Amino acid sequence: MVPDTDPSREQMCTDPPETALQRPKRRRVLLLVGTCLLGLLLLVVWGFGRLPFAEIRGSFQKTTALALKKIHLGLLMFAGDDPNHCLPTDLGELHDSGTYTATKIWIIPGSGTKQPQTGDDIRNGLTDYVLLVPGQPLDALSPESALMITNPRFVPEKGISVLLRSGEVRWYEQVPAEVKQQLQHLHDPQPSSGG
Repeated sequence: MVPDTDPSREQMCTDPPETALQRPKRRRVLLLVGTCLLGLLLLVVWGFGRLPFAEIRGSFQKTTALALKKIHLGLLMFAGDDPNHCLPTDLGELHDSGTYTATKIWIIPGSGTKQPQTGDDIRNGLTDYVLLVPGQPLDALSPESALMITNPRFVPEKGISVLLRSGEVRWYEQVPAEVKQQLQHLHDPQPSSGG
């Protein structure tokens, strides 16, 4: 006759009591680890879904607003030093005057614009900002007048930031009509009076 002994059954019966108590603990740990991994996976998927639109656009708005506010202070200092309280004729003049010699302020990080080294570089387009009212007397502008904008080439992806005379920076998805008119005025040759 063969004895009726199953080795696994014998092992279960001879396990010390603490091992039996450890089994539920292992299950809880595995459940906790699984929950954490699932939560992490959901966070990553949710985060990647938001990044291209909200995070990048928000970062662009914050970066340009900060730079425009700094440049606004420079414009105020420049106009304060000018006998007629006029703004510079171009952003390169603001650099050349010594008001802003740090060239990093003239570009938006990640824009692909080459870092300007001189006022001439800025005059020749190595900047991500446009001065809308060059040479204008600061005192003649209303607080709601647009002084500067981010380069309109950013509009399709990131919108446009507009610096007002008051120092406020506003963000728009599209170029506002009054800013379009100012840009047109900048690019159109002055009408001749001779006819």
